[in-house]
Amino acid sequence: MDLKEEGLEFSEYKKLQQVESIAETPEQAHAMLIKVMEKMSEHGKYMKERGIKNIVHTKEKDRYFIVVDEGAVLAPSKGLPRGQNQMLEKCQYMLSHIARVGGALGFRIVFCTQYPTGDTLPRVVKQMANAKLGFRLPTPTASEVVIDQSGLEHLPSIPGRAIYMKVYVIQNI
Repeated sequence: MDLKEEGLEFSEYKKLQQVESIAETPEQAHAMLIKVMEKMSEHGKYMKERGIKNIVHTKEKDRYFIVVDEGAVLAPSKGLPRGQNQMLEKCQYMLSHIARVGGALGFRIVFCTQYPTGDTLPRVVKQMANAKLGFRLPTPTASEVVIDQSGLEHLPSIPGRAIYMKVYVIQNI
C-alpha cells in the first residue's frame, strides 16, 4: 500500500512478478485488505484440514508481505466524514487481525509511518511486530511509540541512521 500522494513511492514496483497489487488510496487499501483477509481464510482452512498449526512447520515457501507506506493515512480522524472514518476503522481492524493471526499462515506486515503516535500505529500491529526499525524522531515520546523506549531522538542527523530492535524469545525448559 503506497499511500503517499497516490502511489508516488511504489509505482516502479507494479510490474514485478512478486507484486500482486498496489493500493494507492485508502479506498484501494480497504479493498486490498479484504482480499488479504480472504486469502488468509483460505490458507487457514487448507492448513486446518491438514493439521498444520504454523506454516514454519511445512515445506511451504510462499510468504505474503503487506507493506504499508504512510500508514498514518489509514488512521481515523475527527475531521473526516463518518463514512470515511468507518472505512479507516475497518482497515485498522483488518491490519490488527493480520498481525495477530497472519504470522502462522505466512502473512507479514511491514508498517511504515513518518508520524508515529498511538493513534496512527495500530497497537496490535506494534505489539505483534517481531522487529522494529526507527529513524531519528524529535521526542522521547515518539521514540517510545515506535520502539518502546527512548533513544531515537538522540540519533545523529545522518541519512539512514536508525535503531533496529529484534524481539528475542527466551525459553526456560
